[in-house]
Amino acid sequence: MIVATRLDRVALIAATALSGAALAEVLWPHALDGVQEPPGHEDAANLVAPSVAPYPERSVLAVMAQRPLFTIDRRPYQPPPSAQSAAPTGPPPPTLDAQLVGIAKAADAHLILLRVGAAPTVHRLRMGEQIDGWSVTSIGEASATLSNNGHERELSLVTSASR
Repeated sequence: MIVATRLDRVALIAATALSGAALAEVLWPHALDGVQEPPGHEDAANLVAPSVAPYPERSVLAVMAQRPLFTIDRRPYQPPPSAQSAAPTGPPPPTLDAQLVGIAKAADAHLILLRVGAAPTVHRLRMGEQIDGWSVTSIGEASATLSNNGHERELSLVTSASR
C-alpha cells in the first residue's frame, strides 16, 4: 500500500491504534484469577450483617492514640514550655494613672508637673520625690521616668491636641 499524503498517514496510524485497543479489550482477562466469589454473590438478599463490630475496642484505640503514627518518636505531642510559664510569677506591676503636663528646669532644680487620674490638681515633683508609691528617677527634655519596686514607667509630655 502506498501512502500518498500526510492525512493518509495520520488516518492509517489512528486506525492501527483503534484496532489494537479493540483487540486488547477482547483478549484482556476481565476476571481476577485465583479469587473465588462466595456462593450467591449475585443475590443481594443473601447478604448477612457482620457479627463483629466494624470498629476496634476503646482500649485498642487508647493504645493507638498514645503512639501516633506521624511523629518521629511515636510519642504524643508535648508543647514546649513557654517563656512566661518558666518565669517566676510575682505580683503584677503597680499601675500609675498619670499624665506629664510640664517640665521645669533651672540651674539648681528640675521638677515635673504631673496630673494624677482625672483630678484637676497638678502636682510638682522634684527628683526623688514620690506620689502614690512612684518616685521620680529621671527628668529629660520631653519625658520623665518614675519607678516603683523595680518597675519603671516613662511618661511623655502631653500635647495640647491630645488633652
